[in-house]
Formats: sequence, C-alpha cells, structure tokens
Amino acid sequence: KWAGWVGALVLLIGAALAVRYSYEMWLSKASAEVRLALMAAGGLALIGAGEWVYRRVHVRSAVGLFGAGVATLFLVAYAGYGYLDVYSRQVAFILMAIVTLIGAGVAMRGRLASIAVLSLIGGHFVPVVLSSGKGRIGVLLGYVLMLQLVAVLLAAWGASKRWWTLRWLALVMTALWMAIVLQGRDYSLDGLPLAFTLIYAAIF
Repeated sequence: KWAGWVGALVLLIGAALAVRYSYEMWLSKASAEVRLALMAAGGLALIGAGEWVYRRVHVRSAVGLFGAGVATLFLVAYAGYGYLDVYSRQVAFILMAIVTLIGAGVAMRGRLASIAVLSLIGGHFVPVVLSSGKGRIGVLLGYVLMLQLVAVLLAAWGASKRWWTLRWLALVMTALWMAIVLQGRDYSLDGLPLAFTLIYAAIF
C-alpha cells in the first residue's frame, strides 16, 4: 500500500514536470487548450488504469493510480489558470470543485477512504492557491459548506471507523476556515458568518 502511494507521488511529480516540459518543448506549437486537454486526458487515464488494476489485480494496488489521477486533475485545473492563463480564477475554482467530486466518486467506487481524504484536502487547498485577497466571503463559505457535505455524506455512506475520519477532517478544516474568516477582519458573529456557522454545526 505504501509502495502504491510512493508511486502516486512519483507520478504526480512527473505530471507537474510534464506541464512545464510540454509547455516549453513538445507542445510549444499547440494551443494551450490542446495541452490542457491532453493533460486532463492523462489524469483520467490514470483513474481508468486504477479501475483496471482494481478489477484485475487488487484494490491496494489501485490506490496509487487513483490518487495520482485525482491529484493530476487538480494540477491541470490549476495550471490552466496559474500557468497557461487559459481561464479565469473563477473557472479554475469551479473545475477544482468538480475534481473534488470526481475524487469522492472514485473513493466510493473503490471504497477507498484514503482517496476521499486526498480529494477533500485538495479541495480545501483550492481557495489557498487561488486566493486573490478580494474574494467574496459568501462564495468561500458556500464552498466550504459543499466540502463539509461531501465529507459527512461519505462518512455516513462508508459507515465504518476509517470513513468517520472524514467527519473529523471536515470539522477541523471548517473550523480553520472560520478562524481565517474572522481573524483580522471586521466580522462579528452575526449576519453571514453566523448563519454559516450554525449550518456547519447542525450538519456536523
């Protein structure tokens, strides 16, 4: 299992280098859209390879491929905004949210809590890497709410100790985001922050 995760990390590093190398060498004459499409196809191919290994070999052998595929899609979603400048920050935000849901689906397909954890952590890093310092607070809180719902629903679906880890992950990450929202800002516990705080607490 650990060997699979090491392999996933190597594949992810390779994908990151491929973004740069393809930009400078192989696909220098192709449009940025074509490059992104090929990279996204590579991420989906890794997930497809994980599915094949899951069916033909063993679930533990598939973990690394699934993880590398989901992580590569996160990388591609960010690269289109942060490196290739194909689309806006808002589009990258939406694409990364979709990747989080894809990761949740992969986790459910293989009953792999580790992939769910990876997807949710990746999802929570999205506002960090795409932060402009001028985002609307309601959008951020709504996005965190979506992640919390995904985590809690997966925890309830898995119905075991390891899947309930997602519930605690959601609690910790949501609390951190609320601390960030309230720290150093002229927010009191009223209005929008209070409403979302009550929703978060109710869901938890």
